[in-house]
Amino acid sequence: MAMLGGAAVAGQYATNAAIWLQFAALALSAVALYLSLEEEKARACSSASSSAYPSLA
Repeated sequence: MAMLGGAAVAGQYATNAAIWLQFAALALSAVALYLSLEEEKARACSSASSSAYPSLA
């Protein structure tokens, strides 16, 4: 009977680890999306500013 309890505890730890790994993956995806949007915003601002004043370039 003790082995069943140990297996249940090990299963719970495995489940918790899987949940934390998924949470970490979600957080990394959010950071990657944020950085991608920041890069796109910087590119848009750069191209807008260079085309707004063509005579000054």
